Amino acid sequence: MLSGLMPFLNARSAEEAYDALSKHPELLSPDTDKYIEMGMSGLRDKNDANSIAAVRERQRLLERCRQVGVDRAFSERFPNFSH
Repeated sequence: MLSGLMPFLNARSAEEAYDALSKHPELLSPDTDKYIEMGMSGLRDKNDANSIAAVRERQRLLERCRQVGVDRAFSERFPNFSH
């Protein structure tokens, strides 16, 4: 799971995030949130507000993917996205 998490979190585009999630569907597990929270503690220690916001956005995207499916969640979040 961890091998796919960083590419997803660090993706610079919707396409990169979608590709990372497609290659690592295990990221859709609610357990992924535990790993994200562990990583967030380091960002909080550094007071890195921009990175915290970016990670939270990805976490919300994962949650939406769990709720409605990956394709729909990406099309909602990124209206011009096509895969």
